[in-house]
Amino acid sequence: MFGSLTVQDTMAQTLARIFRIPVAGKPIAILELGGLPSEIINVVVSVLARLAFDFGLWSGGQIPITFVCEEAHRYVPIDRSLGFEPTKRAISRIAKEGRKYGVSLCLVTQRPAELDPTILSQCSTIFSFRLSNERDQDILKAGISDAARSLLEFMSTMGAGDAITFGEGVALPTRVKFDMLPSHAWPKSNTASFTEGWAREAPSETFLQDVVSRWRQQSFGPPTPDLENAPNVQEPAPRPGTAVPSHRPAAAGAYMPAGAAQPSQMSDLQGLGSRLRRTLPPLPQGEKPGAPPADAAKTGATPSLASLMKQFRA
Repeated sequence: MFGSLTVQDTMAQTLARIFRIPVAGKPIAILELGGLPSEIINVVVSVLARLAFDFGLWSGGQIPITFVCEEAHRYVPIDRSLGFEPTKRAISRIAKEGRKYGVSLCLVTQRPAELDPTILSQCSTIFSFRLSNERDQDILKAGISDAARSLLEFMSTMGAGDAITFGEGVALPTRVKFDMLPSHAWPKSNTASFTEGWAREAPSETFLQDVVSRWRQQSFGPPTPDLENAPNVQEPAPRPGTAVPSHRPAAAGAYMPAGAAQPSQMSDLQGLGSRLRRTLPPLPQGEKPGAPPADAAKTGATPSLASLMKQFRA
């Protein structure tokens, strides 16, 4: 039924595309998942984390991989009732065992206090940008030496590009400043400009229709056709004397399969049954329909299928 070309093993091609093998001058693969529902994002992140770990395991760590997870508090939260458990296990496995197979983990979050402490404890080097929440600052203070805690006092007033780094990656806790990229090279941050948006004129009348169309295409596939302009399919009238259930949909006739029996065909089948019954030989005198033959009733045996077929053909 199914041809041999319908199922193909494309695992190698999939890994080559995700992990950029060969690199060809583009060593970073970015997967934009912002337009997907949260349930799908959790599944995708879980699969990607498992692929990264298993690839490093079975490749012997020959190609180092850094798995960067932005908005990490969504996938490894401290609250056990939140998040997706397979995603937590996959990311936690990289944090605990990934370094043995050349797979490292980079967690990016604005709320370190909402991260799972087990996974946060595996982060050996920390870059902390501006933080104003005291709970988040307390989490970082627990991992820095007492002599360098004075650096954390400036965390709420640091400018863009300023950060405090400490851990295994640096000899001493240090305040650093990252070089800013030119504006045309900035990544898409999906941050709306409120001042520009309020200054624009009111959108056109088709604005909402365009928004709904893009919304449906991202979440539930292409938009459904306009039901108001769809042709009206009328339901066939029931036969006289037939009870119509109240819960039957109004357009039930529109969903009838191509090979299903129509009402006219059902009446023909009933007529065929009556004709078949008339072709059967008459019953012996005093015997009721459906009762076993007289000889079978005496012996207590039921007629066999062969005897019934022989009687029918006669």
